[in-house]
Amino acid sequence: MMWEISRVTLVTVLLMLLVPQDIHATSAQEPEDVVCETIINSLLDDLLSNITDPLPLKTPLDLIVNMDFMADLKLTMINTTLADVTEFYAQECSHDSDTKVITLTLRAPTLTLFTPAYVINGTVVEHINLHGQGVATIVAEDLDISVTGKGTIHTLNPIYMQFEYATLDLKMSSWTVNFEGMMPGTDIGTLFNEFFTEHGSEILGMIAKKINESGELLDFLNNLLPYHTTDATITTSTTTTTTTTTTTTAAAAATASPPN
Repeated sequence: MMWEISRVTLVTVLLMLLVPQDIHATSAQEPEDVVCETIINSLLDDLLSNITDPLPLKTPLDLIVNMDFMADLKLTMINTTLADVTEFYAQECSHDSDTKVITLTLRAPTLTLFTPAYVINGTVVEHINLHGQGVATIVAEDLDISVTGKGTIHTLNPIYMQFEYATLDLKMSSWTVNFEGMMPGTDIGTLFNEFFTEHGSEILGMIAKKINESGELLDFLNNLLPYHTTDATITTSTTTTTTTTTTTTAAAAATASPPN
C-alpha cells in the first residue's frame, strides 16, 4: 500500500495546527498546563489574526492514491478553500518537566474542504476505470489533530518550545465525501463517495503516517515558538492558583538561541 501526498497537501494539513480559539481551561487542569494552553492559543491568535475563513489555498492540491487491490488514482483540486478553520481550539496542552513529554491536541467541531473544480483519473478494484470532474466537498466532524513528543516548553521569559522528536495523529468522528460529476450516468460515482466516506479514518491515518515520515513536522513545530525575549505579559488563572508569565507577538519578539 502506498500513499503519496504533494508538499502543498502536506502544508495544508499542517496549517490546521495553526488555528486560534479561546482557551478551554478547567479547574482540573494543572496550572502549568493552563499556561501552556494560554501561550499556544495566544501565539496562534497572533499568527492568524488576519487570515480569512474560509481560507483560500492558492496552490492546487495534488494527491496520488495507490491502495493495493483497491485504488490507483490521481486527484487534483484547484481554487480550494478550507472553511471553519477558526473553530479550532486547544483541547489539550501538557508538558511534563521531568520526562519532557509534550502533548498538544487541537480540535475542530467541523472542517470543510471545498473545491469548485476537481479532476480525477485512475482505476478502482484493479481494473474499473474511474474519472470525473466538477465540484467536490469533504466535511470532517470532530477532527482532532494531536502531536506527542519530547522536548521543552519554557513558560517564563524567555519563552520557547523545542521538540527533540514528535509524531502526528489525526482522528475524527466521521467525514462525508461528495464528488459531483464522478462517472456520470453510472453508479460508480456514488459507490466512490460511499467508499471514501466509510474509510475516512484509514485515510487520515495514511496522511498522518506520510507526514511523520516526511521529517517536516519537527521543523514546523520548532519554528512555531523559537527562543524569544519579550516584554509582553499574559495572565492566566484557575480556581486555586494564579500564574503570571510572559508571551510574545511576532512584532515584539527578538530571536536568539536557547540556552544549552
